[in-house]
Amino acid sequence: MRVLLSYPGHSISTFDVAHGWDMALKKLGHEVFTMNYEHNVPFYGAVIDYWKERNEAFQPTMRDVFWLASQDLICKVVECLPLDFALIVTGLLHHPRAFQLIRKLGIPTVLLFTESPYNDDMLKELLPLPDVVFTNECNSVEKFRKVNPRSYYMPHSYDPERHHPPNGEAYEHDVFFLGTMYDERQALFDELRQHYSGDMDIIGTKLGRKGEMPGAIANDELIKHYWGTKIALTPNRTTAGYFDKTQIDSEAYSLGPRVYELAACGTFQLTDSGRAELLDVFGDTIPVYQNGEHLAHLIRTFLEYPRWRQELAERARIQVKPCTFENRAQEILFPTLQEVFSGK
Repeated sequence: MRVLLSYPGHSISTFDVAHGWDMALKKLGHEVFTMNYEHNVPFYGAVIDYWKERNEAFQPTMRDVFWLASQDLICKVVECLPLDFALIVTGLLHHPRAFQLIRKLGIPTVLLFTESPYNDDMLKELLPLPDVVFTNECNSVEKFRKVNPRSYYMPHSYDPERHHPPNGEAYEHDVFFLGTMYDERQALFDELRQHYSGDMDIIGTKLGRKGEMPGAIANDELIKHYWGTKIALTPNRTTAGYFDKTQIDSEAYSLGPRVYELAACGTFQLTDSGRAELLDVFGDTIPVYQNGEHLAHLIRTFLEYPRWRQELAERARIQVKPCTFENRAQEILFPTLQEVFSGK
């Protein structure tokens, strides 16, 4: 099939999701054209900032940036015709008119939304527009279907070309975490430090209002940290917004990508009980902590018993083996699209 894949507009995190799908579709023999949208969004943001400095009456919004960037996407679609469908990852930085105009060109649009359930409310305008919607949170599917009946669950995945046991340089850590420092995570680590005084490398990132993320590490480099880590921490997120303190309005069930990637790297991890899907995918191979004090106890225990730690990590690696992007494409993406498109 001929597929146009639009990257989400971010340079990390969701970028890696798009890259995983990009590589998987190509490995499966499909002709994939890519829109590196992470270049377009900051470019037009800079253009608008430049023009605003010279025209006081000009009052642009980020929506204007998204529309300018989306026009490039539409041009890319025209350039790559004929296409079987356009796959847009995340979509929050894409203007709704992009979906409408691509449809006018006769190309089905598929939205692969990666930010459920935290940012489901941001999809109100966008959700009705794609021909098919996939979301990473199975508990979001039912409410999505009230707006777009062709909504489906797509679990997160990992790329075995990137996420695999160590075969190169590794950065050593006893305890390691890298991620956005939401309030609930900060509270957990503050409590942890009250009960554990050993070496820990806790790296918190913070998303800025212009999209910058100080402290972030690209996936290729991050994997070297995973390879050398004895215990990785994977606290789940409960904060809905990036810039406010609201909590998600529904119970999250599904796992995030970090758990899959760590397991595929053969890295032992500790997580909380906030995702019931953990048992579905990993059984009892990933121990769960209840609070900061309990986490401190588990850290001390598993640092003292490396063989137990390694056995659990290896079992988790075996459990995660089927969860690749290629398998998701063969088992979920294409069967779903075939069913939907054949019913048109």
